[in-house]
Amino acid sequence: MEARDALGAIGDLLETGLEPMLVQTSLTGVVAQRLARRLCPKCRVAIDPPDALLRKCNLQPGSIDRIFRQREGGCQACGGTGFRGRLAIHEVLAVNEQVRRLIARPLPAREVKAAAILNGMMTMQVDGLTKVLAGETAVEEILAVTS
Repeated sequence: MEARDALGAIGDLLETGLEPMLVQTSLTGVVAQRLARRLCPKCRVAIDPPDALLRKCNLQPGSIDRIFRQREGGCQACGGTGFRGRLAIHEVLAVNEQVRRLIARPLPAREVKAAAILNGMMTMQVDGLTKVLAGETAVEEILAVTS
């Protein structure tokens, strides 16, 4: 099924007319995925990571020396784009007892998402930002595919 994110998939299932009890008892997990462009390893450019990015990833400012962005005009290897290939970013929602209880109640999506994050769910944006910290893609690319 196509959905914006893992929680959106649950909402879509409920909107199809399935009984919440059926969704609660049969669903064990939801995986959402998007593709982001991978930085060209031959021409990517190192930059200082913004403190806001580090805080979002629960890192102290100064703990990461550099991240990368695409080079303007790219190179021959990437056809002048600064990107070469794609990588997947993921969001995995394990449906535990707390999430099952939340499915049964008509709560705002942000409350369900907050509970899922407290239970260990890593959002697509956070997964993407970890790939930024690993030098695989750019912050702007992750923000574009997750916004």
